[in-house]
Amino acid sequence: MKVEPGTKEDLPAILELVQSARAELKQLSIPQWQDSYPGKEDFLKDIDEGSLYVLKKAGEVIGVAALVIGVEEAYEHPLKGGFTVSKPYATIHRITVKNQQRHNGSAVYFGEKLIEIAKEKDAKGICVDTHADNVRMQKYVRKLGFVKVAVVMVTDGGLRDGFEILF
Repeated sequence: MKVEPGTKEDLPAILELVQSARAELKQLSIPQWQDSYPGKEDFLKDIDEGSLYVLKKAGEVIGVAALVIGVEEAYEHPLKGGFTVSKPYATIHRITVKNQQRHNGSAVYFGEKLIEIAKEKDAKGICVDTHADNVRMQKYVRKLGFVKVAVVMVTDGGLRDGFEILF
């Protein structure tokens, strides 16, 4: 397995992963990702900004995430609690790993590599948010060492639980 910057050539596989994740979330009655977000334009922007990473196994894209260095406005003004990470910090967005690969260590490997990349980019920590009903994602980030510190409102008006890990 390896983690590398995402490219436009990876887009078909990325969009397939997102469709699968969207269907899983719907089946679990989690309203996250049930509209057009994230879509092709989001990933193209991530590629252009150099913030998109893919997890590949035997050449196949099995995971995707945006690792953005910079200020996340929603995290600067939480509704409850607060982030303690110093600037500059990284934010993980649009992360998913192929369902069949989640329980074999691939997802944890991907998360650990994203943490390494953030450290290499001199981030002081990483923030991430997820829907309160997305227990699987909460368990995943906690396994990586993240701690819940806030409740934030994201751009679509939805509330998300905010987590951080400090370096």
